[in-house]
Amino acid sequence: MTASCGLLKVLIRSYDGMARGWLCTAMLRRCSSHIFKTVILLFVVSFLWLQLRIVNLKPDLFNSPKNHYSDPELTFFANFSAIVNSVNTTTPANLMMLSDTIEEMNSLQAVSNIEKFGPLNENDVVIVIQVHNRAQYLYALIESLRQAQNINQTLLVFSHDLFDAHINALIQRIDFTKVMQIFYPYSIQLHPNEFPGHDPKDCLRNMKKEEALKKGCNNAKFPDLYGHYREAKFTQTKHHWWWKVNHLMDGLQITKNHIGPVLLLEEDHYVAPDFLYILRMMENLKITKCPQCNILCLGTYVKSYNYAAFTKKIEIVKWLSSKHNMGMVINRTLWDQIKKCAKILRPLSHDT
Repeated sequence: MTASCGLLKVLIRSYDGMARGWLCTAMLRRCSSHIFKTVILLFVVSFLWLQLRIVNLKPDLFNSPKNHYSDPELTFFANFSAIVNSVNTTTPANLMMLSDTIEEMNSLQAVSNIEKFGPLNENDVVIVIQVHNRAQYLYALIESLRQAQNINQTLLVFSHDLFDAHINALIQRIDFTKVMQIFYPYSIQLHPNEFPGHDPKDCLRNMKKEEALKKGCNNAKFPDLYGHYREAKFTQTKHHWWWKVNHLMDGLQITKNHIGPVLLLEEDHYVAPDFLYILRMMENLKITKCPQCNILCLGTYVKSYNYAAFTKKIEIVKWLSSKHNMGMVINRTLWDQIKKCAKILRPLSHDT
């Protein structure tokens, strides 16, 4: 490309008048064409590389040699998960089948790889990951966990508000630590046309209160602080979070008496290889430097950060939900305190 443009300068000098102008235009067009084609080629190659690097989400997922099911009920789960995406799950019959399957899986409380890595010890880290539908992000998170030091000494609990075959397959292939899956039973997927999903009688998000009262739609008397009405896709995230923590701390046999740290992640998070080591360091510092602290936070939303100056430092601050909810770590002591406040929280109703 550089040689062609250099030749353009030499050739232009050997002509004059109209010929010079014509040749300049022709060669510029040729250079521009080469540049455009090169850019397009680089884009296509980069895109294909990225897709191959992330994950191919449409392989023969359930014939993988990494999927081992010793329990007949787990085999049923794998088979059902393989077909669920090929049917219309919005029909009443299929919704009932899906609901029954989720109920069965939640009651089964199966833990994969426990024979390989042993039982959960009282101070092991439990990592809870809230999952929706972003399989590629989840894949990246799983791969980052795979690279983490001492990850084999943890329990991964994936909490879903969507039963998805591709996502289930990603999780069932994990072979580096103990794994569980739990499924939020009040999801939009299971209740597409009724609360807590999208009820046809719901008030529209931006409807004025006077109009809502006149129409008589659900929850007309109770818009939020900003004058908006409930949107299922947003409230589901909050309901799922609250159900997940309750179910983990008090519902699952393997964790209901666990006193070790519980790390809360989401499907679009990504962990550093030493995150467990840093967590343990923070726990030790909490004992000596801040015994009154009750929440640890491994993540931050700061867009610009001076790593050279602050990498080896921690910050002790008042907890704010909007700033300190990435990589949040709680324990049994804090959970018991939170439960005492549960009576002032609104129950799962049309008001939330």
